[in-house]
Amino acid sequence: MVNSSSRFATVGVVVATYNGERFLNAQLQSIAHQTRVPDVVLIADDGSIDETNEISRAFAEQSNIKVELVRNTRRLGYGENFLTAAAQLKTDYIAFCDQDDLWRPDKLEVAVGELQRTGDGLFVHAATLIDDEDRYLGRFSQGIRRSTVINPTKSLPWGVFYGFSMVVRREVLTVLPWKARGPHTFEVGQLLSHDLWIYFVATSLFKVAVSTELLAAYRQHGGNVTPHLRGAWFKRLTSSLGKAVDGALSREEIASYRAALLLQMEGRLRASSAGSNTTVAISFWQRVARAERERVAVYSSTPLSRVDSWCRMVAAGHYKEVGWRLAVKDLLAGALSIRRRAQTK
Repeated sequence: MVNSSSRFATVGVVVATYNGERFLNAQLQSIAHQTRVPDVVLIADDGSIDETNEISRAFAEQSNIKVELVRNTRRLGYGENFLTAAAQLKTDYIAFCDQDDLWRPDKLEVAVGELQRTGDGLFVHAATLIDDEDRYLGRFSQGIRRSTVINPTKSLPWGVFYGFSMVVRREVLTVLPWKARGPHTFEVGQLLSHDLWIYFVATSLFKVAVSTELLAAYRQHGGNVTPHLRGAWFKRLTSSLGKAVDGALSREEIASYRAALLLQMEGRLRASSAGSNTTVAISFWQRVARAERERVAVYSSTPLSRVDSWCRMVAAGHYKEVGWRLAVKDLLAGALSIRRRAQTK
């Protein structure tokens, strides 16, 4: 555990950019005005053709903070860009930063202070929503109802905390090989994004501190890479069902892959600070794989058998592994076929 009384911890910020000229300077200025000034800011550009790199260069020349500029020789995509850049930092903690948001001045002070005090692996926070003119749109809780610490394997397996809200202990990024992160849980044919990968590692093996403090303004505009947060409720409700909706997204296979990865890296994990959680994490993902295999039947065969499969899932306690929210989704979109009926109208 890193303790604030033992030594001064270092923190780095990774900013991933791609054609972000409109909002980038405001975001960089919000980093520069942190009450806990970062030790280094690494700006990794993924092939911008607008003024993004000129803005980054000007910030580096004018700032008192150490700024490193990286320009990828080929397009990596935002997740790969973030993870590749983060691997270059050797600081104790790493914060991930989008190119178009705004940070509250004490974001790093609060996050790093909490991580140092508790030794947790990941800190995440709630945020406000703003539009492209900085107008307030609402609150983005990320499902965080109270500030607390979540123990390993006690988070939903298919959940996510958005990358812009993450400050992570460096060990979380090195304890498993991120290039072996496996398939995306929402996008067919894609590898896991940086935040989904960190969510998997952190919630499986480390304690996660979640905070209701609104430490950033998350901008909603037409150019967002991540999904817009103000869509129709039913689309949001059924968008992450995995194989239950899209046969190309097999959650059973993803969960089995994760269990196998943890098992393969068991020796390395036991030598880390996450060692005592390794066996529990492997067992957890094996149970999730079994539950996901059973879920498929809720979307198959006749209406009566789908309802029967859903009831057996409930009785067997499988939803304890994947989350009771999915029980509601499966009842509506699977057993009762509401989603299919809506699509035919």
